[in-house]
Amino acid sequence: MTQTVIPVFPCRSLKATLEFYNAIGFETLYEQHAPYVYGSVKYQDIQIDFYGSKAAQAVEESGHMCLVITSDIHALHRALSSGIKQHFGKQLRSGIPRLGSVNTLSKDQRCNLLDPDGNRIIMIEVGGKKIKPHRPTALSKAISMARIDAYSRDEPAIAAQILDQALHHLSDEPTVTQFRAFVLRADIAAMLHDMATQQTYLRAAQGITLAADEVPEAGEEIERLKDLTASDGRS
Repeated sequence: MTQTVIPVFPCRSLKATLEFYNAIGFETLYEQHAPYVYGSVKYQDIQIDFYGSKAAQAVEESGHMCLVITSDIHALHRALSSGIKQHFGKQLRSGIPRLGSVNTLSKDQRCNLLDPDGNRIIMIEVGGKKIKPHRPTALSKAISMARIDAYSRDEPAIAAQILDQALHHLSDEPTVTQFRAFVLRADIAAMLHDMATQQTYLRAAQGITLAADEVPEAGEEIERLKDLTASDGRS
């Protein structure tokens, strides 16, 4: 005997919801608009169903969520991120919809996807291979807190305050930690539409040369710097 549990989320527009999930790599399994609205999408072993709801809010989190356990959080994040960038022309790191970055916690790594109706999918890899960072410092701790506020809680202004305090004291910070902080601060500035600050920290990050053994720790920030630089060139 086997069982399958499938989350069922509310949506305002089934057509728009299916379009979003198709864009990030899901296939449509089912679509019905009468006598009631119902649809279903699937990506590998992840299936999500939807029902039409006039109560769904346009710009708020719905409070509905589900948990996805994966064996490779980074591969899943890259796949979804690639679909978002291809469809929207940029990464969606704030607002709704959005895809947060992968955050490393004490016992797992996780990221959050919010769809156009504010439904949250929490993706988690328990254990897994983690890049061992340099010793904890005031700046590395600030990076961890700021990432959560910026990418998971959609509070870039709070993230900026946390990081700005730590960025005033860089003398004893490892080069790779400074690089990660500069890229994160540039990304937060982009979320806040603060182009002057974004330019300042883009230049600061571009002025750093990482040693070969520092590159793995800053892999995500290296890719984000490329995205930010490309986006800046198009603006």
